[in-house]
Amino acid sequence: KPVLEKAIAARGATLKDGGYQDTFGEYGQFIPQIYGRKGDPCDNCGQTIQRGTLGPGKSARSYHFCPDCQKIEFRSK
Repeated sequence: KPVLEKAIAARGATLKDGGYQDTFGEYGQFIPQIYGRKGDPCDNCGQTIQRGTLGPGKSARSYHFCPDCQKIEFRSK
């Protein structure tokens, strides 16, 4: 619940298409800098931006990251 409350207070994220709006019709305050840029160079280090997916089948969600600037940490349950 605290994470959800923080996300609501921060007003979410908006992609390039302006798709996210909160319940007041306002756009989110965070705009991802590399989402949708697979294969492009990272603005920070020049490394190639990668794309990954989370979840199964049609419900999977994609994410984009710089393998140099954004190290993925695997946590055990």
